[in-house]
Amino acid sequence: MTNHWADLANSTCFIIWGANPAENHPASIAHIGRARFPQQFFGATDPVRAAKQPARLIVIDPRRNRTASLIDPAKGDAYIRIRPGTDIALANGLVKYMIETIEGYNGGGDPAKQAVYDNFKAYLNWSGNGTFYTDGKRTVADEAIVLNGTTPTALANANVESVVVKDAVGGTAYAAGDYTVTAATGEIARTVASTIPDGATVYVTYRYRSGASAAVAVAGSSKYTDARFLVKTDAADYQRATINVGTANEMSDIPVKAADVDADPNTVYNRLKAHVAPYTLATVADICGCTEAEIQLIGDAFIENSRCSSGASTDPRNPAYRATAMLYAMGITQHTCGGANVKSFAVIQTLMGNMGRAGGGINALRGIHNVQGSTDMGLLYGNIPAYSGNPGTQVDAIPSTNNAFGKYMDALWGTPLSGTGGKAQMNGSYDDAYRPDQMALQQRGFYNMTLKWFGNYAGINPASAATMADRTKVDACYSLWPKGNGDNHIEMFRKMGSGSVKAAVVWGQNPAVTEPNQGAVRTGLYNLDLLVVVDMFETETAGASRKSVAAGDASDGITILIPTAAHTEKAGSSTNSGRTLQWRYKSADPAGNTKDDTELLLRLAKALDTANAFQHITDVWTTHSIFAGPVNVYEELFGKPYSNPAGTGTTFIPGTTAFTASGGTVELVNLRTNVTDPVTYTPTAVTGSEWVAECVYREMCTASASGGTIWIYTNAYATGRTTNKHWNQADWGTDNRAKSRDNADPNSTMAYPGWGYAWLVNRRVLYNNNADNGGTGSLTGTSTSEVPGDVNDFYMGPDSCSRIYTSTESKVLNYSRWYRTIHRLNDRPSPVLAGDTTSPHYAGGAIAGASFAGRFPAHVEPYETPRQDLLTAWGRNTGTTFAAGAWNLVKADTPVAGRDLPASQFPLVLTTIRCVEHFQGGPITRNNWWNVELEPEPWIEINLTDARKYGIVNGDMVKVISARTEGLPGDMMANYGLGFRARVGSGLSSTQKVGPGVVAIPWHWGDKGLSTGSRANDVTIDAMDANTTIPEYKACLCRIEKM
Repeated sequence: MTNHWADLANSTCFIIWGANPAENHPASIAHIGRARFPQQFFGATDPVRAAKQPARLIVIDPRRNRTASLIDPAKGDAYIRIRPGTDIALANGLVKYMIETIEGYNGGGDPAKQAVYDNFKAYLNWSGNGTFYTDGKRTVADEAIVLNGTTPTALANANVESVVVKDAVGGTAYAAGDYTVTAATGEIARTVASTIPDGATVYVTYRYRSGASAAVAVAGSSKYTDARFLVKTDAADYQRATINVGTANEMSDIPVKAADVDADPNTVYNRLKAHVAPYTLATVADICGCTEAEIQLIGDAFIENSRCSSGASTDPRNPAYRATAMLYAMGITQHTCGGANVKSFAVIQTLMGNMGRAGGGINALRGIHNVQGSTDMGLLYGNIPAYSGNPGTQVDAIPSTNNAFGKYMDALWGTPLSGTGGKAQMNGSYDDAYRPDQMALQQRGFYNMTLKWFGNYAGINPASAATMADRTKVDACYSLWPKGNGDNHIEMFRKMGSGSVKAAVVWGQNPAVTEPNQGAVRTGLYNLDLLVVVDMFETETAGASRKSVAAGDASDGITILIPTAAHTEKAGSSTNSGRTLQWRYKSADPAGNTKDDTELLLRLAKALDTANAFQHITDVWTTHSIFAGPVNVYEELFGKPYSNPAGTGTTFIPGTTAFTASGGTVELVNLRTNVTDPVTYTPTAVTGSEWVAECVYREMCTASASGGTIWIYTNAYATGRTTNKHWNQADWGTDNRAKSRDNADPNSTMAYPGWGYAWLVNRRVLYNNNADNGGTGSLTGTSTSEVPGDVNDFYMGPDSCSRIYTSTESKVLNYSRWYRTIHRLNDRPSPVLAGDTTSPHYAGGAIAGASFAGRFPAHVEPYETPRQDLLTAWGRNTGTTFAAGAWNLVKADTPVAGRDLPASQFPLVLTTIRCVEHFQGGPITRNNWWNVELEPEPWIEINLTDARKYGIVNGDMVKVISARTEGLPGDMMANYGLGFRARVGSGLSSTQKVGPGVVAIPWHWGDKGLSTGSRANDVTIDAMDANTTIPEYKACLCRIEKM
């Protein structure tokens, strides 16, 4: 979430799109209710808020879910049903409608509407000073020198690059073979065979290293959006230029900007308008299956509840304040265009000025309480912790000559590190990448991880931050990082099936239920030599069929099930959807022989060390003297840091010491008799998992400048009590900020800054553009703060503004002081891939034959679609980083309707759903009698029209067949043949759960536990999103039969 749960009370409109928080995030409804029913919630305690107009609720989903049942049309609420997989079409239709509507207000004579137009354009056209880094280089144009024979002639400056030699000022350039350049001395000489006349005067244009790179102000920058930026005619990138040429403030690659969004046809704003031109109300209604009036209703709600209609107020309690919060979940991400779906939300919220504002933002509703924390920890195959990409380049030597470590560091969020002497000379040495005082947060975090997780931080990190660390030792530690990405989860199971992956450890996950196209998953699990499952129960994964000699296989497959503790039996921090770290206390010791995850992980590390799996680390340490003498890898990297960091206690060494022998003192919050009592904390001795969890937390959350490893959590553990406070916030009561339970709201903005700790730096609303950090404490709308009192923030893209447009470039931008590379999307509609200029992707939005589809989100059909007519025009999504081909987001061996089998055999769209009674892959809730009693079996929701067509009535058992299960012997695939209990709609089609042509099934069931049933993912497709590899669970084709 860019905002946070409590901040939802500041919203004046909720667009809940592809989510069902009433069922899947039920606690959120209380926060939403504060905005929808302010009088009831705030009453006399906050009469200003109580008097606010109730917020509107608009739910957009293929299914009329429990959240949609909360709407009140009398208050302007609405439920809009759309076909699964058509979200971008609706989003682009909204963009077109909102732009045209607002621009239509101009000059119409209505002062209120004119103000909306004026505010809208003033926001898009904002221009002022931004701060960026100079190149530390200068350009010299047409310096005249004489070249005699082959004798070198010196230019006025040394250390030159980008040399061009011409015959006259503005004349013709000589070929590169006509002269040689000695860059270090700045000397040029004719070659023997040169066409340059001997003794000729030539004119040389070049750049030279002129000194330091420094952060300076750049006029004409944008604080909010890239709407004024100009784009290239090939749609690949912004138009870029070098500014301040020939001066100390020279900067290259700066995007070219127009004076205002209407000043040039190639502004991002105008290209966006052209791109969405084909998305007329009629076209979008046809694609989505909604009405034109419903599109207009959503667009009007956005206009009425965005920055343009909010006036000057930044006080979210002010009756004039307006902000729309967009909330989404798996209904948006689980598509082959899921990343682009989210990008379309970013386009809308950026365009309408709802980013960085209280009650606004784009808010992902995470599936469980710590999904945000798991992605923070880099559990996805393409990341390391804290959203750094996997290092890709190995050092060529130690110390390196290819600057692998330095170049990786230079590309991270932070400052230019390619120079030396604290940016004194930008000479490509990358010395500054080894100097701690030059590193910004992400750079310092990676440096800390490298030394702490692969080496000797205390022995390598210099005592003075202004001193370079030993390059040899840092490079040696960096060499131990795994390089490149692993396999995505779809590819992983294919490799198990082929035999190239022989062992798997499945920890707290149940892929034999949760993965799509279960036939391929079961084949993979069957073929493993070793399968280790760490879980509370014997899951479907643990019980998966395995190869055996008795069955005719060449060898037996071994499965090991290791019992682990429940979440209530262990301590540690979790990070919720709102990015808030909160401490979870252990309520009981693990039962029986089960063990806490931290103990199991330390035992695994020790076992690997005993088996010499860490010998490569020992070899590097010994060769490069990382430690003063021989040391044990387990003890240095695991045992000491996480059980005895101070060196004064007992290090946990499995087989030698007991887990509970390790311990220390932590702060624990005291229980209160009344909620109004002050919050206090008591130093308490703890052992075992509680102590290890605290040690891990302290390593992660200490300030990055002091060695903290997870840069986004910097200062979430701090012995000082005044860091990262909001305006008027009381001092912290505990060092471990995740344990903080101060429920005060000092600025009356629903921030509650002392409750837990939000990354980054306890900022509760990201991108808030707080120019004065709430310094006046003003909450009347006169403060320059966008979110009064919050910790200051900016947009963190290279240009310090939110990007509507998505570039294809990936180079490091040296001027940036935040993210230094362009984050790209890898989507391209198949007609654009094929160059089909008859496609609507080329209509209006194309310049010189280049489509902007992919640079802006563009509608594509799901990989299995009932609308083959639309597939021909709009195509399906493809990934630019995948193998070439129009179907490259799905495996060739996956049966696909429309490619391998006729789509007409599968006339219904299947979407998968969750229910409040069961959790994820089901092991916990399907082994709990209370949950099983509430929902004992899986079901299928069917519209009455479809049910009558197939002779199905409520309570019948229904078989769901897709291309993945078509033709299976006896229609059996594990429990596939058990079917789903029919829940048939009644009454008007608009009030039924699903519309005609769509069926919905929950995915929590399998063949283990107290409740068993058909696996929804037997029939789903494993086509992947082009950016995230999330499968298209929410849209595939099927047919149904009464059993």
